[in-house]
Amino acid sequence: MIYILGRPVEQQIHEFRFLRRDTMIGPIKTTTAIALTTNFFLLLMFGSGCSLTRDSELETVRSLPPAPFGQAVFLGHLENQDITEASGIVASRLHAGILWVANDGGDAPALHAVDMRGAHIGRVNIRNAQNVDWEDLAAFRVNNTAFLLIGDFGDNHARRKQNDLYFVREPDISDHPGQFDFSVDWYRRIRFVFEDGPRDCEAVAVDPDRNQILLLTKRTAPPVLYALPLRTEKEEPLMVARRLAVVDNMVPSAAASLSGDVRFGKIRSQPTSMDISPNGSEIAILTYGDGYLYRRPAHLGWPAVFRKPPELIGMPALRQAEALCFTANGQSLIVTSEQLPAPLYRLDRYLPLQGGRHRDT
Repeated sequence: MIYILGRPVEQQIHEFRFLRRDTMIGPIKTTTAIALTTNFFLLLMFGSGCSLTRDSELETVRSLPPAPFGQAVFLGHLENQDITEASGIVASRLHAGILWVANDGGDAPALHAVDMRGAHIGRVNIRNAQNVDWEDLAAFRVNNTAFLLIGDFGDNHARRKQNDLYFVREPDISDHPGQFDFSVDWYRRIRFVFEDGPRDCEAVAVDPDRNQILLLTKRTAPPVLYALPLRTEKEEPLMVARRLAVVDNMVPSAAASLSGDVRFGKIRSQPTSMDISPNGSEIAILTYGDGYLYRRPAHLGWPAVFRKPPELIGMPALRQAEALCFTANGQSLIVTSEQLPAPLYRLDRYLPLQGGRHRDT
């Protein structure tokens, strides 16, 4: 089987047709049509054995094995018109079939609840919080309490003097029938800086087992993984995120730029979201072009995990893919885009989740 940009040619040809049929509303703009058509014919040329990039770059793509997820299933669009830029998504730990979505920076400090088809369920406003540049969400449990973490750390120009993480006890919406709109206080806020200066970051994940909050930079090449302690004996007014690892085994942008997408083609390898599986045995990373799955044996720390090559997740064709999460049982991945209309996709495992343990510490 031939792999281009980490996905089988046959799958990408299907996605070309699928994108036109299910994710476009109204006439296709000329620039979009050109981009899609260009991508399609690049796939055909690659499938015919033509070489349009350096051998070493193609070798990086071909050397990564596929992750055990099937083809993306289109679920629907995010119907809430207030979700203009879906930058983070997580699966509820309290309510089956509910997803929490965050808007990108500049919007009100609020989380939006949607169902598995993208239908609007309700909105929860976070009091005394500010959405400077919310970029990702995480969901986890500590002492049997479900939490949501909001990452306010976007920094396109690497100028921020500090970043914020908001911890919110996941709201129990069972007492709010119908479409709801209410407010809650944040439980905890961490203010932090990166140890070596400002960094643009769009990906966060929480590992209660190792007491770590993981942060993955976007615009450094290659990306760098940082960590903060999840729990501390003494709360510091300003914490420091420490470097853990350089993540240099994803497909480089030079190879991925052959997408035909003028705007995002050259930055398709930049990480935009990540999540740890509920049992702690895997971490999934989303970029503009692909998805990556890293497996973590119980005895390994994250630096050792990221030294090993990942598996490639065959993502659907999305413009500006910026939000990814595992479902609450870890058997599927959910992904969406900042571009409107924002499609919602599910990727199901064809091999069961193994290893690790259910994390409820």
